[in-house]
Amino acid sequence: MKKILLIVTRLDVGGIENYLLRFLTYKNHNFEATVLSKSGQEGMLDSVYISHNISIKQLKLSYFSLFDYLDLYKYIRCMKFDTVCDFTGDFSGIVLLIARLAKIKKRLVFYRNSDYKFKKTVLRRIYARIVNLLTNGFATKILSNSKAALEKFHPHYKAKPHFFKVVDNGIPDYNKISTQQYQMIRNGIGVPVDAFLIGHVGRYDVQKNHEQILSVAEQLIKKYDNVYFFLCGREVKDNLMSSLKQKNLDDRIIVDNTRNDVWHLLQSFNAFYYPSTIEGQPNALLEALSVGLPFVSSDIRAIKECVPEEFHKYLTSANDTDSAVELLSTFIEQPAQDDFYIIQSYIKKRYDATTNFNKFLKEL
Repeated sequence: MKKILLIVTRLDVGGIENYLLRFLTYKNHNFEATVLSKSGQEGMLDSVYISHNISIKQLKLSYFSLFDYLDLYKYIRCMKFDTVCDFTGDFSGIVLLIARLAKIKKRLVFYRNSDYKFKKTVLRRIYARIVNLLTNGFATKILSNSKAALEKFHPHYKAKPHFFKVVDNGIPDYNKISTQQYQMIRNGIGVPVDAFLIGHVGRYDVQKNHEQILSVAEQLIKKYDNVYFFLCGREVKDNLMSSLKQKNLDDRIIVDNTRNDVWHLLQSFNAFYYPSTIEGQPNALLEALSVGLPFVSSDIRAIKECVPEEFHKYLTSANDTDSAVELLSTFIEQPAQDDFYIIQSYIKKRYDATTNFNKFLKEL
């Protein structure tokens, strides 16, 4: 049986970690998987992975510590992995070099974001350029969940079509909730059953643009008596609740941290707002579209890539409050659910979990 090492920064709740968990619990693989956390620390999902019999290894890998990478070399050699796949984009470069020295035949990097998330100082740009060159030089194949990422980090990728490959996310096809479940969810989060509920799912992070969501929410709440917002994700409640209470908005803009019922929760929304400034392939948005939700999203390259052209009219600049308010207002005043069944079918077909997990499995 093949032994595969999959490397992430840390197993907290997020797009990469959720994707990997879904893939590793997918039934049609026959390999022994180990997930290594570069932070060297436990994450929120460690116990979940372990409950699925997935091996976890914490090994701190600092940017400049030779001793850390010597430990990695010894570990890889000792475990005799067949494949190493690093999900940290350009920052896979040194890991792939170590894997090459350890004579690992398959060395993959899987880009999951379409831009750097750090502040771009001169030194950081130099470091990023060095590890980018290492990634390009020591990977046996470079994967991404979007063309936008390849265009950003490897602009000449089209010249080497066998070396670069886009592997779309896999969205499971969950059961539809009942009317009783719908009512229970609404009651549970404190939203009237007949209210118009606009949702967002995503961790608290500058790239998720929560300040913009709140700006749009305030305007719509003033405009309509029956509009509510529900935002959830890692550390969302921790960071937003205080300011919402100060503004007396916590009864109309409801916030929560990580939840384990997101799929059911999405089906309790009437619309979805997603003004991200940086994405790879936006899993939360794709899940919302897969249940047929009317949506307004940012018009960044990675999102345009996911959405059929006829639905680009629902994309606007990430910080364009007026356009977002206008588009969401049309959903409130003139429900357009039937129009979104078209994109629902498209998403379910393009992001079918079985098809896309098999594509990734083939690369491993």
